[in-house]
Amino acid sequence: MTINEIKQLLSGNISKKQLEQLSQDPRKGVKNLLSSYFKRQEKLAIKK
Repeated sequence: MTINEIKQLLSGNISKKQLEQLSQDPRKGVKNLLSSYFKRQEKLAIKK
């Protein structure tokens, strides 16, 4: 899976299983995307 595909996946609905698989990816770009995703989710949770 490419970085762009992962970026699109994270901008939509993603399952826990997919998140777990992505967290095992050794690429730095994937780790950065996941970090941004979790920060975005935290902000959304705080607003609710």
